[in-house]
Amino acid sequence: MSRRSVATGSSACVALLAAGGVLAGPAQAATAEARTTNSVCTRAYGSVQRLPALVYGDRLLAALTTGNRLAAGCYGAGPLVRALGAEGVVAGTTWTRVASDAGWGYLHSTYADGTGRSVTIAILLGDRQPGGWHAVDAATLEATTGPVSGYTDKLLHAWRLGDRELMAELAAGPAFDALWTHPGPRGTWTRDRVRVEDTGTWVDYHLDAQSLSLRINVIDALASRPQAVKTATFG
Repeated sequence: MSRRSVATGSSACVALLAAGGVLAGPAQAATAEARTTNSVCTRAYGSVQRLPALVYGDRLLAALTTGNRLAAGCYGAGPLVRALGAEGVVAGTTWTRVASDAGWGYLHSTYADGTGRSVTIAILLGDRQPGGWHAVDAATLEATTGPVSGYTDKLLHAWRLGDRELMAELAAGPAFDALWTHPGPRGTWTRDRVRVEDTGTWVDYHLDAQSLSLRINVIDALASRPQAVKTATFG
């Protein structure tokens, strides 16, 4: 498959996306998301009900990398847009589509930025909402670093050092208890990915054959609020 850059996309696509404003912080993000109803998106950009999934994904990445939160919030679900922006899929970066694969009612398109970072988004193939909007509701980010993954990295560092006070500041009760009482080693865990789904956001790690998934509230992490990590699950 040919590789395509979506940092700017075609001039027509950039012009289409230019009217929606610039990506901003949590408060502004919440305001922008409140505006991205199906009717608002359709009035702004027309219907995308029949837009091919491959193009749909490119337009979401184009919206993110041109700083257009309105368009990004139309193509993607709110939590997904927040997480992608937090982990570095932002204006001024260049992401190239390198692979795509269909399955289970979705097209999974993978984009890379040439530095080892990648993001895979899931685009719904059918049964889209009116106007065809918000059809991207899941993503996986690898080798990215931002406020979300940085928050969980800090928690695991505190856990490894046995710093109960810092752990209690970063982890809610269930997550704290699962980590503190875990009988396994507290060595250096390697971060694998950030997973954004319609039911939540997780940061996955591994140490040898063990796995660990931390569920995190993205809004709390972006605002540096305490106890943004809600659960910790070992596998």
